[in-house]
Amino acid sequence: MRQTIEAALMGALLAGAPIAMSGEPAAVVINKACGPDLKQFCSNATPGGRLAECIRENSSRFSPPCREAIKAAQANKKE
Repeated sequence: MRQTIEAALMGALLAGAPIAMSGEPAAVVINKACGPDLKQFCSNATPGGRLAECIRENSSRFSPPCREAIKAAQANKKE
Protein backbone atom coordinates (compact mmCIF):
# COMPACT_ATOMS: atom_id res chain seq x y z
CA MET A 1 0.00 0.00 0.00
CA ARG A 2 2.79 2.43 0.89
CA GLN A 3 4.46 1.94 -2.49
CA THR A 4 1.15 2.56 -4.22
CA ILE A 5 0.64 5.82 -2.34
CA GLU A 6 4.17 6.94 -3.05
CA ALA A 7 3.88 6.11 -6.74
CA ALA A 8 0.59 7.94 -7.06
CA LEU A 9 1.96 10.98 -5.25
CA MET A 10 4.95 11.10 -7.51
CA GLY A 11 2.74 10.88 -10.58
CA ALA A 12 0.46 13.57 -9.25
CA LEU A 13 3.27 16.01 -8.52
CA LEU A 14 6.11 15.47 -10.94
CA ALA A 15 7.72 13.45 -13.67
CA GLY A 16 10.80 12.20 -11.81
CA ALA A 17 12.90 15.34 -11.97
CA PRO A 18 15.60 15.79 -9.36
CA ILE A 19 15.10 18.51 -6.80
CA ALA A 20 17.84 21.02 -7.48
CA MET A 21 18.71 21.90 -3.91
CA SER A 22 19.38 18.32 -2.81
CA GLY A 23 20.38 16.64 -6.04
CA GLU A 24 18.27 13.63 -5.06
CA PRO A 25 15.36 12.47 -7.20
CA ALA A 26 12.18 14.25 -6.15
CA ALA A 27 10.51 10.94 -5.35
CA VAL A 28 13.19 10.18 -2.76
CA VAL A 29 12.98 13.62 -1.18
CA ILE A 30 9.18 13.55 -1.00
CA ASN A 31 9.15 9.98 0.30
CA LYS A 32 11.50 10.93 3.13
CA ALA A 33 9.64 14.13 3.98
CA CYS A 34 6.03 13.06 3.45
CA GLY A 35 5.82 9.37 4.30
CA PRO A 36 4.39 9.89 7.80
CA ASP A 37 1.99 12.60 6.59
CA LEU A 38 0.63 10.45 3.78
CA LYS A 39 0.22 7.54 6.15
CA GLN A 40 -1.61 9.70 8.68
CA PHE A 41 -3.87 11.69 6.37
CA CYS A 42 -4.21 9.69 3.14
CA SER A 43 -3.69 6.03 4.00
CA ASN A 44 -7.20 5.09 2.93
CA ALA A 45 -7.09 7.01 -0.34
CA THR A 46 -6.90 4.98 -3.51
CA PRO A 47 -4.31 5.83 -6.16
CA GLY A 48 -5.35 8.27 -8.78
CA GLY A 49 -7.95 10.95 -8.27
CA ARG A 50 -8.78 10.19 -4.64
CA LEU A 51 -5.16 10.31 -3.52
CA ALA A 52 -4.52 13.56 -5.38
CA GLU A 53 -7.70 14.94 -3.83
CA CYS A 54 -6.60 13.84 -0.36
CA ILE A 55 -3.24 15.54 -0.84
CA ARG A 56 -4.93 18.77 -1.93
CA GLU A 57 -7.39 18.64 0.96
CA ASN A 58 -4.79 17.89 3.61
CA SER A 59 -1.62 19.57 2.39
CA SER A 60 -2.05 22.42 4.89
CA ARG A 61 -1.95 19.80 7.65
CA PHE A 62 1.25 18.16 6.40
CA SER A 63 4.48 18.77 8.26
CA PRO A 64 6.59 21.76 7.20
CA PRO A 65 9.32 19.52 5.69
CA CYS A 66 6.71 17.70 3.59
CA ARG A 67 5.13 20.94 2.37
CA GLU A 68 8.56 22.27 1.44
CA ALA A 69 9.44 19.09 -0.46
CA ILE A 70 6.17 19.25 -2.40
CA LYS A 71 6.69 22.94 -3.13
CA ALA A 72 10.24 22.29 -4.36
CA ALA A 73 9.09 19.42 -6.57
CA GLN A 74 6.31 21.51 -8.08
CA ALA A 75 8.71 24.41 -8.71
CA ASN A 76 11.15 22.03 -10.36
CA LYS A 77 8.42 20.62 -12.55
CA LYS A 78 7.56 24.11 -13.83
CA GLU A 79 11.18 24.80 -14.85
